[in-house]
Amino acid sequence: MNNEEDVGQVSVVIKSGMAENITYEYEIGKFITEILSSCIDVSIFPRCIIEVVLQIIQSDGSLLSCLLHAAVAALMDAGVDLLYLPVATTCLVRTTIAGNNKKINNNIWLDPTSAEEQEERDSSILVLVNEQRKPDSILGSHTVGPGVSLDELLACVQISSKACSAIPAFWRLAMEQKLNRESQTLWSR
Repeated sequence: MNNEEDVGQVSVVIKSGMAENITYEYEIGKFITEILSSCIDVSIFPRCIIEVVLQIIQSDGSLLSCLLHAAVAALMDAGVDLLYLPVATTCLVRTTIAGNNKKINNNIWLDPTSAEEQEERDSSILVLVNEQRKPDSILGSHTVGPGVSLDELLACVQISSKACSAIPAFWRLAMEQKLNRESQTLWSR
């Protein structure tokens, strides 16, 4: 008999040390919690809370994507089974406007730096979270700025689905290198 209180929960806490960002930290913490809750089978952790604490030391842009990837890396390192790998891509949608208030050109930049994000304050920053095996399906999105049109959203989805295959390949390489280092250290004595 499985009661709802017997099922585990996921909690993400974000700390940056800056008092003015408490609301934003809470908001992105809830966003990442929702994404991670959907990719972890919490029923195998009865009456447990899987808490991931993410400390922001320095931000050079694409913060939300970086935080999600850090949380996934921490869960993989801790040996938590994931149903799938969530992969985040940050898209900066920059719209060039002519003198007569007509949109001329939309540029989409992947993983912008903080300088690019600050420079393009009137643009939208869209974070798309895809599943590794189904890159066309969107698990979540977070928009900062005035918003994007449907065409811009579809262009971001198309670009991010192409980019999301590189991130799990990097994770695999990083985990293999970590395991090789650990095995050499463990058996070298």
